[in-house]
Amino acid sequence: MGSTALARGDGDLTTYYADQELANIADQYSAPFLDYGEFGKSQQQDNLLVTRFAAAIRDFDRQWGVLPQFNLVYTRRLAEGASGDDVTQLRLRLGLSSKPFYDPALSEKIFAYRRDHGLASGFHADEALIISLNKGHGAHRRVLNVNLQRAKELPVFLGKKFILVDAAKQQLYMFEDGRSVKSMRVIVGKPSDPTPMMAGLMRYSVLNPYWNIPPDLTRDRYAPRVIARGESYLQSAGFEALSDWTSKAKILRHDEVNWHAVAKGETELRLRQRPGPGNGMGAIKFMFPNDFGVYLHDTPGKTLFARESRALSAGCVRVEFPWLLAKWIYGERPVTNTLEPEQNVPLPQPMPVYLTYFTVMPTPFGLDYRDDIYNRDDRTQLVSAKIDSPI
Repeated sequence: MGSTALARGDGDLTTYYADQELANIADQYSAPFLDYGEFGKSQQQDNLLVTRFAAAIRDFDRQWGVLPQFNLVYTRRLAEGASGDDVTQLRLRLGLSSKPFYDPALSEKIFAYRRDHGLASGFHADEALIISLNKGHGAHRRVLNVNLQRAKELPVFLGKKFILVDAAKQQLYMFEDGRSVKSMRVIVGKPSDPTPMMAGLMRYSVLNPYWNIPPDLTRDRYAPRVIARGESYLQSAGFEALSDWTSKAKILRHDEVNWHAVAKGETELRLRQRPGPGNGMGAIKFMFPNDFGVYLHDTPGKTLFARESRALSAGCVRVEFPWLLAKWIYGERPVTNTLEPEQNVPLPQPMPVYLTYFTVMPTPFGLDYRDDIYNRDDRTQLVSAKIDSPI
């Protein structure tokens, strides 16, 4: 696996390498002894995620891959104490004897199956269980394979200290010496604006950031509000209209902008929000330069972290506890002596950041399944099938 191939990752079905320095590290995948300089050293052949997946897949195959593979007909909800031909068929499908009784042995087998296949916990057999069984072991195995491949796209040595964001889990993990030491909830891209799978190097953070509003949001949300409420809305919201996207852009007066044309999508406008309590970036953002314009950042919308599903952003990653993350990165809370906007604070050394997407993850407690919010699993399997199929 070469760095050229890695760099071509599209961020959707394959991991995009945003930083050539990190891609060069990943390029050493098969080296027996790796010296990564400031990133550390490794003698391993697989990264820690690949190792976990490999062990979990072996256990998964050993327990479930050897069972008889035939379809069942759902007749009714079954629980311990039930009897009948449908119980017999269920027992046979799960590798048990052909007794027609739903006994404790069947209950335990079903509990283990539900745990290992992402079903709601329980000792009962419902329609969801029958549907899962009828998919067959191969279908479940392919989901594990897809996620194993995502892990393989990351460097062998992920870094002595690194950040891993799992968009499917909607969680951020801080790793040191191969283990997660802290974690927090994040808000990731909504299905129409998915957070890309990406590997980059965080090089600096920005205090008192501007929020440069995505043009589609300016068109659909803010231009209509300016039309309805006038110049006072721009002032109260802390917005500034700018002439272009360069560093030398000038601030435009309200009457210099054709707001109706912006709202219709006929004109693209750069709109930004000044730093302050209501700023969409919050008080700090963490930068790992990339072509997607994606980064980690604070947010004033703290209540959204309480939601179970947090795929709500335009692609960037909002972090629950930005100052906890900042202190872990820098060793102390970064500060600036000015209230001026956009104060860059360089990291002592670049830190790897991995934006990942795992719809299942091995844990010490078994396989943890997550919703495929971006519909990537099926699309990845389809692409893989086309690549593997004979011409």
